[in-house]
Amino acid sequence: MRAARSRSWGLPRRSGLDDPGGTWARPERSKRQDRSAARAAEDEFAPPSRPVSQRQLSAGDQAAEGASSTGGRGLGALACGFLSLLFMVLVPALGLILGAVAVALGLSARSKVLRGEGGSRAQATFGVFAGGVGLAVSVGLLIATGVFVLHHATDINQLQRCVSHTHTFRGYEVCQQRFTRAAHHHH
Repeated sequence: MRAARSRSWGLPRRSGLDDPGGTWARPERSKRQDRSAARAAEDEFAPPSRPVSQRQLSAGDQAAEGASSTGGRGLGALACGFLSLLFMVLVPALGLILGAVAVALGLSARSKVLRGEGGSRAQATFGVFAGGVGLAVSVGLLIATGVFVLHHATDINQLQRCVSHTHTFRGYEVCQQRFTRAAHHHH
């Protein structure tokens, strides 16, 4: 007959005769507890028996939860930084917003990494860098666009009037040529 093994350590279970205090024996559980434990063991995606707020977390679990939230900030900074690099040319206003978010998340994640609360310093740093580049280029493009529009306001108005009075492709080409000549003339 095989000796029964303890669930947690694989050690032989001792009877109450060998261990009068019962320190080696498995505590008695009800049949319902045994069934729910077996069901939870079968289903690895089953929710915990108690909500996280009611469970006691070990120091390792607490450190892992802190690291994952900081890692999320670094990853968020990296993602926003990449998106800001993409949108800085396509939609500068969106590149500006994403760049600012990337810099804020990256700086927050870096400060947590430096305090030893976990996360990836490289992700946070690159997120700050990419977000900063996206932010700077977006601001530059928005300023350049604003200066261009202000400088060529009369030419833009003339182009709008010209386009509104023509309905042919050749007419649009003539309007475009007039606008291009007027814009180059002002330089």
